Amino acid sequence: MKVKKSMNVIDVMAWVSLSKDLLKGVRINNVYRSSSYWFLKISGRSGKRVLKIDPSRRVHLSLVEPSVKSIDNFTAFLRKHIRNCFIEKLSTPSFERIVYIDIGCYGKKYRLVVELLPRGVALLLHDDRILYATSYLRTRDRVIRPGELYRQPPPPTDPFKQDLGVLKKLLSKGKDLVRGIVIGWNIPGEVAEEVLYRCGLYEVKNAKPSAIADRDLESIYNSLHDLYKESVEGRGYVVRDASGRYVGFTPYNPCLYREVYGFDVVVTSDFNEAVDAYFTFLERVEESFRRERVVKEELDKIDKAISEQERVIEEYVSKSREFRELADYLALNIVSLESIVECISDRRTRFGWESVTECSGVQGFVKDRGVVEISIGGRVIDYDIRLRPRDYINRLYRLSGEYLGKAERAKKALAKLLERKRELEQAVEVARESGLKAVKPRLWFERYHWLVTSDGFLVIAGRDADQNEAIVRKYLEDKDIFMHAEIHGAPVTVIKTRGLKPSDRSLWEAAVLAACYSRGWREVFGYVDVYWVWGEQVSKTPPSGEYLGKGAFMVYGRRNYIRGVELRLAVGVEEVYDEVYGVYQRVIVGPEDLVRERALVYGLIVPNGRGVKEVSRELFKRMSELVGTLAITVDEVMYRIPGSSRVLKVCRGAREIK
Repeated sequence: MKVKKSMNVIDVMAWVSLSKDLLKGVRINNVYRSSSYWFLKISGRSGKRVLKIDPSRRVHLSLVEPSVKSIDNFTAFLRKHIRNCFIEKLSTPSFERIVYIDIGCYGKKYRLVVELLPRGVALLLHDDRILYATSYLRTRDRVIRPGELYRQPPPPTDPFKQDLGVLKKLLSKGKDLVRGIVIGWNIPGEVAEEVLYRCGLYEVKNAKPSAIADRDLESIYNSLHDLYKESVEGRGYVVRDASGRYVGFTPYNPCLYREVYGFDVVVTSDFNEAVDAYFTFLERVEESFRRERVVKEELDKIDKAISEQERVIEEYVSKSREFRELADYLALNIVSLESIVECISDRRTRFGWESVTECSGVQGFVKDRGVVEISIGGRVIDYDIRLRPRDYINRLYRLSGEYLGKAERAKKALAKLLERKRELEQAVEVARESGLKAVKPRLWFERYHWLVTSDGFLVIAGRDADQNEAIVRKYLEDKDIFMHAEIHGAPVTVIKTRGLKPSDRSLWEAAVLAACYSRGWREVFGYVDVYWVWGEQVSKTPPSGEYLGKGAFMVYGRRNYIRGVELRLAVGVEEVYDEVYGVYQRVIVGPEDLVRERALVYGLIVPNGRGVKEVSRELFKRMSELVGTLAITVDEVMYRIPGSSRVLKVCRGAREIK
């Protein structure tokens, strides 16, 4: 089975059906470019999410915000025109892989068009005219460039608008049944096979279209119609092979993949989640391949450098040996050499250069260089007559030493190259594996300070007055626990109890969160008292004649105190397995015992020290050195630091990297 590369027409219709209500009225907070697609940061009734737009491939809501983002020309143009505007409507033309996003902006109307076609583009329209596009093109049917009236490609056949007679004729466009459905009915291949399997005709998929009986044709159509109705119900399905590799996704139950091919199918309650998980996996794989390719290219260069360095070392060692052996030989024959040199000097002085060949052992000379060829015991050397024999021998020893020194320096350089090669080989493995851990979903509670207690209770705390207000209004229920440090300038902290009573340990763990993110950290307190009450004791309604500001609340009844909560916070890296998104890493915080139990590695910090950026870099560096490459960023660590801090220690956690 080929890996699915883009959303098909059934996917688009299902996604629009599911998302049109989700996106209606949401605010476009910002626009960014990632490495391969654009995305809108949006917020609405269901909170903050990301709308990813990848022309020719996909459009969907996501929990995963890219760690690397930038601004290009299209991004800047969208920011200028639709930032802080609202999505009014989501639609798609009849049976086409095109999505229309209608946007209202201070009296103006825009349409963002996303074409998921082979040469797909994203365009911003105003009054149906193109303002800007991700790329410009000219075809027989239309022109994509600013100022032109937007025309969509010629619409394909919509099988749901044809009667059975027409559909039977359209089947003849394919040489067999399955290809007749794909080509004649404009149905994706995977959907065509699923439809045939569901109506019991999979075994005759290669039969001639003309051989199909009318009752079978009607069965195929009904099965296709049922599949479409199932697709718009909102569920999603992610298909994985035996190795866990994602190979596809569908908005319908893929019976063929499950029952015939034996693939594993993960069911999600939201089709967006299935599409998001699938393309998140694809992003991981593509990023892994990209990083692996870059590393391998450097490895090839390193291998060539290593080969060259080994050749140079061999040459240096050979020359060093050659000079030393010659020096040793001449030292043993110093008397003969001195006799010959004395003869050469005498003859050259008295009779000129031409007469030196009359000396014993002299075979020739090079007058311009002052070199004489001398044979001693069958070995011929080029002797520099400016040197005395002992000086000449010492020079040979010196040259031998110099080349030996060069060889040693080259060996050190080679050792560095070999070490770099080992690092790169490890980086290839890391690139393959870290792709599976590099991208993570951003869950709703991660916009707040948060932790999960040892008993499994979620604790959230506000980062500012707006978040304090939102937590109480949106998430605090009567049986939840409201917690607050006994100090002005502390976050609203809520334990989501699910109607259960948290243990004393869970209460204390939540109190650490409430204390450490309070003003007490900035004021360098050692300890802070924290109180808690039930959610039903908290009200936003002030006493008569009084006013409560943003983030302020009335607490009625008895308060329960947790005295002397120490301001010591552990910051660690946890490895999480998600059935849909797979394995990823995230930063966790809390008391040391809690974090140690769950973390691969963690650091312990206290108030008063260096700035947040410096402390984050130190923690990231020391944690990485301790356990190797981590699939988190410095920014993720920085997001969890309460303020200026001092690192007490960095340790391995109780968990092992999978």
